[in-house]
This record gives sequence, C-alpha cells and structure tokens, in this order.
Amino acid sequence: MGKLSIYSENAWLNHVLKVSVWTPPTDIYLALHTADPTEDGSGAECANANNYSRTVCSSMFTTPAATRIISNDGLITCATASGTWGTVTSWGIWDSGTWGAGNLIAFGDFAVSKAVGNGQTPKVAIGEIDISVPALDTPVRGMTTFCANEMLDMSFLDTNPAYTPAAIYVALGVGLADDAGSMTNECAFTGSYARLQHEGTANWDTASVSVTANKTAITFVTATGSWGTVSDYFLTTTSAEDTGDMLLYGSFDASSAVIADDQVNVPIGDLDITMA
Repeated sequence: MGKLSIYSENAWLNHVLKVSVWTPPTDIYLALHTADPTEDGSGAECANANNYSRTVCSSMFTTPAATRIISNDGLITCATASGTWGTVTSWGIWDSGTWGAGNLIAFGDFAVSKAVGNGQTPKVAIGEIDISVPALDTPVRGMTTFCANEMLDMSFLDTNPAYTPAAIYVALGVGLADDAGSMTNECAFTGSYARLQHEGTANWDTASVSVTANKTAITFVTATGSWGTVSDYFLTTTSAEDTGDMLLYGSFDASSAVIADDQVNVPIGDLDITMA
C-alpha cells in the first residue's frame, strides 16, 4: 500500500487550513526505484541511463478515491530498456518528468521486485499502485475520510478537481469525532456556544514534517451556561450547527467541564495536527 510523501502531507495541511493554496501538478510521473524512496524522496531511483525515464501517468488515475484510497485504473507502460536498470523494488509518483528533479508526491513498494534488463519494457498493472491515507488512532487525531478522498482526487485524479474550503471553524465536542465526519458529539448550541473561525497563515503554522499547530490562541466566547465536558475538537467549513464538511479532528490531552462564566482557551501551539 502506497502512502503520501512529507511534501504532500505538508501541502495538504497548508491547503486545508488555508495557510497556502496548493495547486496540484498538471502531470504526474511514475519513477522506478531500486530502493524505498522514503517520505523525503531520497531513496535511489534507477540510473539516468540505458533509456530509463519517468513515465507520465496522469491519465492512469480516473476513478475517484473511495475509503481513503486511490489506485491506477490504467496500465502504465514504461520505456524499453537499452541496458540494465537494476532490480526495481519500489515506485514513486513525482511532479516532474525530469530525472532527479521535482517533488515526490507518493511512494510504495511493488509486491514483487523485478530485475530490468536490456530489451525489457516494464509495465505496471491496473491497481498495482494504490495510495492510501490511513486513519490515525494514536493519538486520536486525523483527517476525515471525506477530506482524504477530496485531497486524493485533487492530487491524483486526471481531472484534478480542486477542493478549497471557503472557511475553517474550530468546533468543540463532548465525545469523539470520527473519520466518517459525524458531528453528533458536538457541544449543544446553547449557553452561548458557537464554532470559532480560525484559518489562514495568521492563525496556523506552515506545516513542517507533516505537522502544524495553531499560531494564535483559540479563544471561545465566555459560556453563559453548561457546554458539557469538552474532550474533543474538529475543524469544519461552516459556523451553523450540523452543517459543513468535517475535515480534521482530534482529542484534547485532558477533558474539562465547561459551565457558566468559563472560557475555553487553547494556547498557542496546543492544537497540533499531524498526518505523520
């Protein structure tokens, strides 16, 4: 099962939180590697010799992501080797067709390694490349299935549909949010509880090594009645109750009962969101 690179995870977090707009590449390219590319793209690619080249594969992803996974639904045919390419163990999807250049988008291992010799034309079967965004259980925080599917489509689907949230609101919960995006555990909209808009470069750190955190304190209005025992949070796209797309979620380190005259304040850096 393939996974995202650090570059992609940073780009996704920044895009979803409206820190910076990410424009996916017009074309993506399959590279063959003789070692695991790793999250930073440092693993060895086949040498730039013997007619080896990256293969454009943009049109090989046409079926939208489902259950946090997207796969190639077209056969990918590489160039014909004019000499040995070595033993291919892994693949990488890059945003550049130039050997040794660009950003690694996703990577993974082939089920079976293959020594490529003179006159051979490597082919990648339909469904052999799949890229997933796993749900994170420990710590309890992550990206909802809805958001993962939208961002996978934006990154890999041939049509590159852009998913750009109009706004980002922090919501509080009295129970765990989940990957399905259920909002049933949100605090009741009583006692002056309301979602708090918190987005953009002024309010969130630029993601680094697949992690971001709030750059400014997240301070809710003073409660005029009970909000319940707040244990969780989620980020969504609208301010109204039971509306919007839930994008990211997590649990606070400690729960706290909120009653009249209390004010929920999340200090700078305390709401950290990770895709690692």
